[in-house]
Amino acid sequence: MHFPDRHEHALAERFGTLTGDEVDKFADLAMRSGPSGAPELPTHPHHMVVRRVALLDEGGDHVYVVTEPVAVTTCGQLTPLRLSAVGHLRPGHTAAERPHPATERADRTDPR
Repeated sequence: MHFPDRHEHALAERFGTLTGDEVDKFADLAMRSGPSGAPELPTHPHHMVVRRVALLDEGGDHVYVVTEPVAVTTCGQLTPLRLSAVGHLRPGHTAAERPHPATERADRTDPR
């Protein structure tokens, strides 16, 4: 889980507007393998690796995930990129395009 800084609009646009069905969102990004093999973006130093404890997916446009921190990395001050700064971005998929039944997505999630 990466926490983008207020100046990282390009990162928010890449991961918020593109769909993994059509493009590799990690292509052309500096990346390394973190704990448990999770991808880390070393140029975006504020991140946390978590273990999923529980998941609730009732078919709406949100999924509730309870996690536990495994590793946390930060470097200096973070001024977070707020939703209000990227509200103009359009998602790669609409809520209506999610998998049906909704639990298909939950079944594909890594159980860690």
